[in-house]
Amino acid sequence: MVSKSGMLDRLVARGVAARTSDPDDHRVHATPRGASVVWRMVVARPFRGDLHMGLRMEDLHAFEQGFRAVSEQMAAMGERA
Repeated sequence: MVSKSGMLDRLVARGVAARTSDPDDHRVHATPRGASVVWRMVVARPFRGDLHMGLRMEDLHAFEQGFRAVSEQMAAMGERA
């Protein structure tokens, strides 16, 4: 099983996510590059049912976690997810 921390470390290393600078605050947010990647995957391209077939399970879990975080942030900001 892949840890969330390990997945987040990889997303940060790839420049698509960033951790807060406060060591007591463990939140992670998408960088402009990360937001662009998500936009291109979800909005700019029609959904393909076979798209996920070439992805590793840990990458799919990271993607799911990212969408969950965005949804929670939108809810916290009073926006509809």
